[in-house]
Amino acid sequence: MQKKYYLTTGQFADLVGVPKDTLFYYDKIGIFSPEMKKDNGYRYYSIYQTEVFEAIRLLKTLGISLDEVKSYMNHKSPENLVKLLNTEKKVLHKKISELQSMEEVLNNRIANTTEAIEKDVNKVEIEFMKPSFMFTTKAGSVVDEDILLESMQSHFESLQSIKKKSALSRSIGWMLHSEKILKKDYEIYDSIYTTVSERRYSNFVKEAGEYIVFYHDNTQTELPVSYKKMINYIEENQIEIEGYFYEETLLDDLSVNGYEEFVVKISVRIKNK
Repeated sequence: MQKKYYLTTGQFADLVGVPKDTLFYYDKIGIFSPEMKKDNGYRYYSIYQTEVFEAIRLLKTLGISLDEVKSYMNHKSPENLVKLLNTEKKVLHKKISELQSMEEVLNNRIANTTEAIEKDVNKVEIEFMKPSFMFTTKAGSVVDEDILLESMQSHFESLQSIKKKSALSRSIGWMLHSEKILKKDYEIYDSIYTTVSERRYSNFVKEAGEYIVFYHDNTQTELPVSYKKMINYIEENQIEIEGYFYEETLLDDLSVNGYEEFVVKISVRIKNK
C-alpha cells in the first residue's frame, strides 16, 4: 500500500482500540504523536503509525515503563531495538519460569487434595511411587515445642536460597527412620523436608518403588496408632522395609478447620529383593 491514508484521532483510537485520551497523553509526553498537525488544531495519524503504536503497546505489555519507552523512541534505531527486545526477552523468560513454577505448585495442591478426598483413610495400602526430590534439614523432638519451632525456623531459613529457583511443595513434611518406628520411638524425627521440582535443588531423593502407605485421619486416631497398624501389616505379611517413614500432610488449614482434621499420608519403601 503506497498511498498514505490519514485518520482523525477518533478514527485512529477506534482502529487500535484505545480511548482518545490515551493518544492525547502519549502526544503530550512525547512518546507517540500524530504525523500531521494542522494550524486549526486538527490532528491526523497515518495508517502506517498503527505498527508503531502496536510496538509501543507490546513494550508496555512486557513491563517497560513509559519513561523507558520514551527514551527508546528518542533514540530509536534497529540496533537499539534489538538490544531492548533481547533484554526484555530475558525478563519474559524469567516470568514464564516463575509462572510455570506457580502452576506446578497449584497442580501439586490439586493432586494431593484430590488424593485425600478419594482415598480410604485409616487403611494400609501398597502403592508405586515415583521418585521425589527433597530439600531436607535436621529435625528433632516434636514433643518439645522449643525444639520443634527451632527446627522449622531453621528449615524455612535454609529454603530461602532456593525458593525463587524451584517450585516448592505447599508445606513441609517429616521423616522418621524405620528403625525408630520398629522400636516404637515416634517422638524424635530425623529430618524436615520440602519437595522441590528439580534434582539440582535437592539434597535428598525419595527413591521410586513400592511403598506401604497409610492415610492417617486426625479426626479418627492419633499418629502412633496409625504407625502401629502399619507395623502390624508389615509383620503379618512378612514385608521388609528400608529407609524412612515419610509424613506428608494432604489436608491442612487451607482446606479443613484446624490440626484435628488434618489428613497425613504416611509411606515407607518396601525393600527390593
